[in-house]
Amino acid sequence: MPSKPAQTASRPPIFDGLDVRVTDGRIEGDDALLVISFPSYRTNQSFANRGFAERWLAERRISAVEVKASWNHWMQVPDTEPAMAAIKAIAGSYRRVVTYGSSMGGYAAAACSAAVGAHAVVAISPQYSIDPAKTGWDKRWLPYARTILGRGGFIRDDMATQLAPDAALHIIADPWNPDAEHAALIGRHSLRPEGLLALGCGHSAAAGLRDFGLLGSCAVSLLRGTESVGHWRRQLRARRAQSHRYWRLLGERQILRGARGQAGALAAAARCAELAFAAVTVPGPPEAVSLKSAAVIQRRLSRTEDALAILERLASTNSHNAATAGLFANIWLDLRRLPEAREWLAEAERLQAPPHATAAIRQRLSRLSATMVPGPE
Repeated sequence: MPSKPAQTASRPPIFDGLDVRVTDGRIEGDDALLVISFPSYRTNQSFANRGFAERWLAERRISAVEVKASWNHWMQVPDTEPAMAAIKAIAGSYRRVVTYGSSMGGYAAAACSAAVGAHAVVAISPQYSIDPAKTGWDKRWLPYARTILGRGGFIRDDMATQLAPDAALHIIADPWNPDAEHAALIGRHSLRPEGLLALGCGHSAAAGLRDFGLLGSCAVSLLRGTESVGHWRRQLRARRAQSHRYWRLLGERQILRGARGQAGALAAAARCAELAFAAVTVPGPPEAVSLKSAAVIQRRLSRTEDALAILERLASTNSHNAATAGLFANIWLDLRRLPEAREWLAEAERLQAPPHATAAIRQRLSRLSATMVPGPE
């Protein structure tokens, strides 16, 4: 009789607290691998959300328990210790136990690994800590850190004692992103650090791996322990050149180099646009972000007509958003085409662009109008 996947909706939680809930996605009769997944931060964090990779793990018939959070607390709550104890009581019957998560969940996968007796950690874009006293150089998480400080503080935030030192530590992070520094700090406390540098993936390293066509196979391999990290490093190097995300981030990085990076930035922007348009018939949000970035690079380097060509093609698929509409308005102002600028300013306002952004465009429009000779536009 084949094993059956757990029906988490009908099973009681393994742990059910005020701030942490652990749901049961184990496969009946399977004692080989248990994955403990932890939630990423999200604006609508609640117990009602699916666990991190919950459906994906179930589809692959991988036993899992899903840790859920009632708010973005980075496990800095009293519920954490009893929740991890409840998981450890289950995990002892499995031959391989792996903690798994991304961003806030990547931090938790590392920081809870000792408590659950993990054999391996798979952490995507994790933080070492978001406590400003420890990582004040990274401002991205300050709003969340302030909330935590206002609700009891960082009561469980010592990677040196909370990371399982003997567990294989697989951290996937972009070396062009501040995540790389967090990864290095976590790695200092491991006897088996095995980093996977996801060059050009940004903080959304999982989305970057998906762009490369590697996310599913790489994640399964690391969870099961079937392929070396070196194998996935080689796969990443081979595939990143076909990712619009990689070329977008490369172009943004080159533009920061000033005059020395101009040629590289232009080449990267052109390749980014080419790949993003080729990826799908109608660009979705990831492609639209890349195309907007390519247009920004072209505009900053005074290639206004090239930037306009990218945006007009994007607009023709009705894939633009408020930010793209604002950029469109600014480019028309660069070209001193006031009617088109007004049209796209109105579109940016219709799409609810931030008021400060539309105000800046309106001020620019007013100044330019005052300097132009009256007559037909």
